[in-house]
Amino acid sequence: MSFLRFLQASVDPNASAVVDEASKEAANNPSWLSSLSPLFMIAVFGVVFYLFILRPEKKRKKAAEEQRDSMRVGDTVITIGGITGEIESIRKETITIFTGNNSIDLQKWAIRSVEPAEEEDEVTEEE
Repeated sequence: MSFLRFLQASVDPNASAVVDEASKEAANNPSWLSSLSPLFMIAVFGVVFYLFILRPEKKRKKAAEEQRDSMRVGDTVITIGGITGEIESIRKETITIFTGNNSIDLQKWAIRSVEPAEEEDEVTEEE
């Protein structure tokens, strides 16, 4: 800024006073655009937060809920603890799975993945 004042003073001795008055006036009267800048940045941050964190999480929850609702007796499930078993019965919030020699009651939210039971197709042999 001092170089600019030097150039203005060499051209017009009253120019530096005009520049000083303009900078003082700008400092006393901030524009409405400069006051919106922090609000704009907060809004941008909120949109990015929604698009990259909240929205994908909602999609994952919805997909998991659909998977749990589509469980049927006979499907193979894997729990969040790593237990694998076949569904014996389904109730409102719990399921019973058969693992080897034991039956275990589990909450539906504890199911990580569901593999549908393979339907046995009747194979007819033509003679």
